[in-house]
Amino acid sequence: MKNSIMGINKITSIVHFNATETDGEFIFQQLSMICPEF
Repeated sequence: MKNSIMGINKITSIVHFNATETDGEFIFQQLSMICPEF
């Protein structure tokens, strides 16, 4: 379950990153704080 959530988060971060680089970096930073191993 955890791996599935991390996979979805990774895809989401990629989509946001492609949409706007600044927002993508912000999302990635938030995910890094939530999931250090990510």
